[in-house]
Amino acid sequence: MQPDLSRSSYIPYFDGLRGFGALIVLMTHMGLSGLFPFGDLKPFQFFYNGSFAVDLFFALSGCVMAMLAHRSSESYAAISVRRYVRLALPATAACLLSALILLSGLYYNQKLAAFNGSTWLALWFNSHANLGMALREGMIRIFEHPVSAYDSSLWTMMFELWCSLVIFAGVYLLRFRWLCFTAAAIATYYVGLKYMIAPISFCIGAATYYLRYWFLDPVETSSRTVRTAVGTVATIIAAYGFYLGSYPGLSPDGVLYRWLLFTPGLSPWQWASAFGGPIIVLAIGWSPIFRWLFACRVMRYLGRISFAFYLLHLPILCSLGAWSYLVFRNAMVTFIITTGAILVCATLFERYIDRPSIRFSRWVSQWIDRHEQLRFGRSASPLHPEHEIQHKQPVIS
Repeated sequence: MQPDLSRSSYIPYFDGLRGFGALIVLMTHMGLSGLFPFGDLKPFQFFYNGSFAVDLFFALSGCVMAMLAHRSSESYAAISVRRYVRLALPATAACLLSALILLSGLYYNQKLAAFNGSTWLALWFNSHANLGMALREGMIRIFEHPVSAYDSSLWTMMFELWCSLVIFAGVYLLRFRWLCFTAAAIATYYVGLKYMIAPISFCIGAATYYLRYWFLDPVETSSRTVRTAVGTVATIIAAYGFYLGSYPGLSPDGVLYRWLLFTPGLSPWQWASAFGGPIIVLAIGWSPIFRWLFACRVMRYLGRISFAFYLLHLPILCSLGAWSYLVFRNAMVTFIITTGAILVCATLFERYIDRPSIRFSRWVSQWIDRHEQLRFGRSASPLHPEHEIQHKQPVIS
């Protein structure tokens, strides 16, 4: 999801990568709806592998949340509440919007599911709407359980919040953080969360920030030969991450994935899901090709509206998208209408709901820190690595 960072922390190619992930989620859901108009995109099946896109979101969030906590002077309480407010307000708005569509009888996904046999479409919006329940769901329930009756995409919000709080605690309290986060990812896997990839991707994403911060960022000040060599290797590594992201879209029995079938202790899907996204996050900053691709104007625009895009795409797909297919019976026309509507609505949502939510979350965090200063008579939280901020600034922007 789109992070709440200051201007000095803005990373253009991360924004573009986030927008790319939002497009993947849309195309995956179009495919599950039976509305994907482009056929089989071999060997680029990561274009409609939603699991890979969500894992990429989690890895990006882990990296960005580690950077945010490392560079911020906010207390742990302030930065944690800021994260909750930043996620909860747009999610609540999306739930209320979906409830209004349901109350108006404008969801046509059940009719489309009966027409084309999509079992996935038949799962959503088959109950009665209640604005009070929608409000409670957006503010509370989606952070308690990874499920939502009003927008199934909100299942990620629980992990976005709680994994962020764990990352903040690790940044504020631990030494050798990259090693700690890597160990936490491994431990999370082996204690029984083999099928819950989010904590693993978050921890590895946070570790990638410290790997970049301590070991790889000095490359920027190295000779041109060193930068060229590192850029070439990084391009290969990032391409490998996208290769992992295309599993299981490519045939698991094919030559390209045969070696993954014999990975000790991990299933091929677990390996691809846990490591594909973090590998891209780690390598993309040193790859001239990928950095240029994801930092272009179009991708940065998609990145800016990516959170709104992600929140709104399913309600629009199941209402306007399903209706347009029932009327025109053409997948390409439906794709154009649906995507255009999502882009317009996401742009408006980002401007009038998402952006004010970010500003309000910052105001709340500042109010909390001012209250703590007045109460305890100190200028900063003791749980913050201020010595690192003073003596070394990251150069990854």
